[in-house]
Amino acid sequence: MKKNFFKYSVYIIIFFTIFFIGINPTTRNIVSRLFEVHKLKGQIEDATKTNLEYKKRIEYMQTKPSLMEKYTKKELNVLADGEIEYHFNDYQNEDEVKK
Repeated sequence: MKKNFFKYSVYIIIFFTIFFIGINPTTRNIVSRLFEVHKLKGQIEDATKTNLEYKKRIEYMQTKPSLMEKYTKKELNVLADGEIEYHFNDYQNEDEVKK
């Protein structure tokens, strides 16, 4: 009988401890902060990978000046002095050209 009483009293103490920890605003705040820290660590990891890719791209472009010129012309639409830009349209057949 005393073993059962002791067993149930331990279960009741554990239940109330978990219950009071769960409804305590400080505990909820700590748990939400832990989730936020986990999320921010993932974002930092992603940003670090992106930063590494950009560093590699910059290093490669510094070693290949022609590549830097190509990206400048393509992304910024810059033309060198005396350079002419041509645009060509691709048509499927000649009937589309006549319309």
